[in-house]
Amino acid sequence: MYHNIVSNSAPLGHDLQGITLREKVFKWQLEILNIFFKIIPLQDYIKKIKNGEKYSLNTISITIDDGTWQTYQNGSKIWNKLNVPVTIFVNTCHLDDGPL
Repeated sequence: MYHNIVSNSAPLGHDLQGITLREKVFKWQLEILNIFFKIIPLQDYIKKIKNGEKYSLNTISITIDDGTWQTYQNGSKIWNKLNVPVTIFVNTCHLDDGPL
């Protein structure tokens, strides 16, 4: 589970929050995960569990909790390029204020 992805040029301190990654680190992590794991959409993962189907222990799903526009904007170009399915749980508290 990820939380926040900022640009590589984000001001110093953005990536010190513990839940925030710069694009280059997120990309590196997805590349490594994609080598060692079969990454499937969360919907498929849940469906297999509900149906009692077996899957290999190296099957995972990637999720982003409290996703913001910034995280989508910075992360989507990476997961799309790597063809990695990602599920974002959107933070709706900023809907009235527009993108962050």
